[in-house]
Amino acid sequence: MSDIKDLVEILEGKEINLKNLKETVFNGCPDTGSTRAICWRLLLGALPRVKDEWKEINKIQRDDYKAFVNDFIIKSEKDKNQSSLDPLR
Repeated sequence: MSDIKDLVEILEGKEINLKNLKETVFNGCPDTGSTRAICWRLLLGALPRVKDEWKEINKIQRDDYKAFVNDFIIKSEKDKNQSSLDPLR
């Protein structure tokens, strides 16, 4: 398990050093609060290294997800329901 002090220090910086983050969490990451989720998102490239950009990126990703759900889940279900009611389809 990573040393929590080192991890906190890495995550508190304005710009995340991904090499240090990888080395620190290599053998495990504490599951406290959102620490684990933030580490995964950083390491997978879902969050930029610059913390000032996180808020905008989160907004964009959430909007994209809502659009995806609306387009492929909700509309798809409506289309299925409509086609089952229409005897000509």
